[in-house]
Amino acid sequence: MEQQPTPCGDGDAVVMNPSNNINNINPEQALKDLSAGSAIDLHNLIAGSFISVAYGTKWYPGVIEKLCGDEVYVNFMQIKGVNKFAWPQRPDRLLVPWCDILCDVSPLVQNKNVFEMYKVEYDKSISAFDKWCED
Repeated sequence: MEQQPTPCGDGDAVVMNPSNNINNINPEQALKDLSAGSAIDLHNLIAGSFISVAYGTKWYPGVIEKLCGDEVYVNFMQIKGVNKFAWPQRPDRLLVPWCDILCDVSPLVQNKNVFEMYKVEYDKSISAFDKWCED
């Protein structure tokens, strides 16, 4: 059965399944919205992609659940320590603008009851966040 579009927020968004890519959004506009120096290949962002996102004075890893035009619906992990993250007991979902996406990362690796990023991707996220803060 084909998945039907589902609204996010104001009703103009489409639920993306992992077999879809972002061809239904305007990549030129999304590129303009991304912060300078961001390490993102827009054509790889689909539902299920892991990303790092700036929020307030910190950054957090999360998984894209939906691409919603000029925003992305993300399910966030919580910080448990240096390069240690966990899924919260209650899902932490938020619509975020493209300009707050720092970089795409590989799925995190579970180590006992926490998840970790590969060091190179953790460092990439920190570097992208530092650049985001400068803007």
